[in-house]
Amino acid sequence: MENNSLNKDQNKCCGVASKCCFSNPANALYVSGIIFAVVALIHLYRAVFYFPVTIGTTVIPDYVSVIVFLVFGWLSFWTLASACKLCKKD
Repeated sequence: MENNSLNKDQNKCCGVASKCCFSNPANALYVSGIIFAVVALIHLYRAVFYFPVTIGTTVIPDYVSVIVFLVFGWLSFWTLASACKLCKKD
């Protein structure tokens, strides 16, 4: 008789260790944290080395980039910290 039960180290979606599978929520948190960090760094770059941003006829002031840097930097830290907590649980 065949044993159809899954090993604890395997995942149903891809049959390999769950750490390399797309269904692992920690991977999604790592990707989103990195994207948030890149956006934050772009806005930091704009705030430090001023270059004008104009949407239509409206000039976007520098302080908007500082605020966006703080918000996206916090989101990056939060998602990466959450991903680390998920990995330590497994």
